[in-house]
Amino acid sequence: MGFDIQCGPGEGACLIFAHNTREALQLCRPIIRSWFSSDFIDVRTRLLIPQERYLFDNEAKKEKLAADIAHVIESPTTCYQCERWGLELDENHVCEDCKEYND
Repeated sequence: MGFDIQCGPGEGACLIFAHNTREALQLCRPIIRSWFSSDFIDVRTRLLIPQERYLFDNEAKKEKLAADIAHVIESPTTCYQCERWGLELDENHVCEDCKEYND
């Protein structure tokens, strides 16, 4: 996940598929800087748990993933209620947190 350190990942983050941190930063830096006018050093990345298969379900370009090509998804599929991504969505596109809150 790539985001601006001053705004935090809650304000805007992109999903990155990369081989290492350096490659992830190179891919997401132009995107994050265009969203927030961030300085070069304000862009950060965070490793999301690779075992979370639902992150791969966000992937619209399966051929890139299959070919092991590093890339960024600027707008992953988000929860219809909180408009955040990173948690598994149910069939109605609602995340676990919103579902618990509504119950």
